[in-house]
Amino acid sequence: MTSFIAISSLLSSIVAAPSHALSALGWTSSNNNPATTASTRGFAFNVVDANGVTVTDLSFYDENGDGLAQSHDIGLWDSTGILLASATASAGVVNPLSVNGLFRTVAVTPFLLPQGNNYAVGALFLANSGDRQAFNFINLTTPSQISYVETRFINDASLARPTNTNSVRGLPGGSFEFTPVTPVPFEFNPGLGLALLGGGLLWKKLSKKKS
Repeated sequence: MTSFIAISSLLSSIVAAPSHALSALGWTSSNNNPATTASTRGFAFNVVDANGVTVTDLSFYDENGDGLAQSHDIGLWDSTGILLASATASAGVVNPLSVNGLFRTVAVTPFLLPQGNNYAVGALFLANSGDRQAFNFINLTTPSQISYVETRFINDASLARPTNTNSVRGLPGGSFEFTPVTPVPFEFNPGLGLALLGGGLLWKKLSKKKS
């Protein structure tokens, strides 16, 4: 019985194991410069996976991975302008770095982002912030579940949905982390597993008697 419980727990954990968070953006190098006006800066993106994605963190670009000069508000909006989530990245190294080391991540209550177009994410820069934005990405990559659309920014002294664009590839500022939504084909039931195991042992015993 003890062995079966251990096996049941292992199988349950395998079936229900959560995916590791993925960074929405990655790149090998970029240009970096200060934001000279108070503005929200980020990018627009599409969710292309039919199952959607689960947003777990909002994030802010940390140029050298050595901490932020000041705190920054971050937001994520749907195509109609509804703010779906917001968070604040703290100054210093309070928030952990993303897996790819480019962003400081802030956990939010996980939520489903369905397949769809023209989502936007961005973070607030104060004028002449000590934290610089990244743009003109070299070797920009995104996980297969989403696609990068374009630069987004808006000049405003408070966090606001970025609606303007320009020709550069940027502008983090703000980004996010997510996990893929993987449908679970079944839920492992320990009671059912016990019945199957018992049946298997009985079949084996009867087979031995017949032989």
